[in-house]
Amino acid sequence: MKVGRGRWLGVVALLCSGCRPVEAPAALEHRVYVWQRAWTEDVRASVAEHGGRFAALDLLGAQVTWDRASAAVPRVHPIALDKEAVASVAKAGRPVGLVLRVEVPPEPLTGQGLSTIGDEAAVLLTRCRALGLAPAEIQLDFDAPTARLGELVRLLQAIRDRVGPVPVAFTALPAWLGSRSLAEAASLADRFVLQVHSLDLARGPGPALVRSKDALQWAKKAEALGRPFWIALPTYSYLGALDESGRLLSAFAEAPGNVPDGAVRLEAVSADPIQLSELVMALERSRLEHLRGVAWFRMPVTGDARNWRWPTLAAVLEGRKPAARIHAKASDGTRGEILIEVSNEGDRDGPLPELRLRSLEGRITAFDGIGGCRLIELGSGTLSVQPAAADSLAPGERRVVGWLRLREGGASRVEIHGSNEP
Repeated sequence: MKVGRGRWLGVVALLCSGCRPVEAPAALEHRVYVWQRAWTEDVRASVAEHGGRFAALDLLGAQVTWDRASAAVPRVHPIALDKEAVASVAKAGRPVGLVLRVEVPPEPLTGQGLSTIGDEAAVLLTRCRALGLAPAEIQLDFDAPTARLGELVRLLQAIRDRVGPVPVAFTALPAWLGSRSLAEAASLADRFVLQVHSLDLARGPGPALVRSKDALQWAKKAEALGRPFWIALPTYSYLGALDESGRLLSAFAEAPGNVPDGAVRLEAVSADPIQLSELVMALERSRLEHLRGVAWFRMPVTGDARNWRWPTLAAVLEGRKPAARIHAKASDGTRGEILIEVSNEGDRDGPLPELRLRSLEGRITAFDGIGGCRLIELGSGTLSVQPAAADSLAPGERRVVGWLRLREGGASRVEIHGSNEP
């Protein structure tokens, strides 16, 4: 039987009518928190240089605390934004949200407290507008226990009443999911940010800032509220005090304070960039209708020792998994010595490796370590470079870790093994 061309076209059309193109996961937008209370030169430089990589910047605008002697009276501590700070934000060229952080008062919020906080939100807007900054949003950060979420609702209403048409958002905790008050708060706000990072002292060994399985489950529960939301992810680290089993007893954001009884070691509990890069990809694949993006806490700033460096966050924003690339080399010094230098040419922090140095010609006549590193002679013209415990190199960092002298020959006669350069 002869089949005409028209019939073949009809068959192809029929077969293809059941096909659907596979859509790529929608890319999530990225915001970033600028949480510093002092806008130093380093903070301004980071915002000006990197702020344009984000969809929006969320700036800490003020913090509200409470007088324990008079719990009804809030104390407002505004962040000192000035013209230089605003100029750095303007260079970024992105919308700005102002965050009002309100500590949970010892007693339920009264009318006076609600009124004062609502007024402060309006004052924040006025102050920023006077400096030439037009905030696109006011965000409330109020970490109340679930039983007191009614106060969150009243706070949101008080702020909305005072800031008029400016959009209002709030941060939410996973413990609130399923609460009727959370649903009411979400209906009042234009969006909310689900904070999935924390340190749970009650959980067992292996402390982590984010548990990806939990974060994905919480995102699905947040989706059920039917309101636009973002996921807040961390870039910071804590110094944790752990017991013999590895259970976290306490954590310190800066230098350790009073270490609790039973602690046997201090260990950094850090946001893992590989894990979080994979989590962002998983969130994109989840195709949640109301999930708009990720809010990173916080903007990398030079000198912020307990935070990612900028290259690490940049890699995650680009959908890459950051990696350290530690390289070691020997170079001739100015006084006849040979310097051993290590550098990190990757985009995340990496541990200093133990190195082996071997003289190809000439006997080693002198050597020493620098900056906490030790050089140990192994014999046969070989040295071991042993770094201090837990020492690491930031992306782009270079450091001289030791020196040696040869009876004859210079740096070209030293062979180095042990770097992780691919």
